[in-house]
Amino acid sequence: ELQRQSGAADGRSYYVRSYIGLGDALAKEGDFAAAQKAWAEGLALFPADAELKKRVALGSAGEALQYVKTVRNLQQQIDTDFTFLLAP
Repeated sequence: ELQRQSGAADGRSYYVRSYIGLGDALAKEGDFAAAQKAWAEGLALFPADAELKKRVALGSAGEALQYVKTVRNLQQQIDTDFTFLLAP
């Protein structure tokens, strides 16, 4: 939100994870409209991000929940590669 208010659209590339995480959490809570809003706001700032594009294209709450459960679950190995923090 601060990035948007300040007009700093050139934020660091890893900021995109905030929008993905927020939208995913909202989808898991059953608030599909808020999840779509978070993902769409992220996509407006990071239009090339493939993960956000996939999520914005989800057509229903059920579809979103299923997708998020597939990509974020305890059986999935946690990505511990933090080299993205070095990218501008």
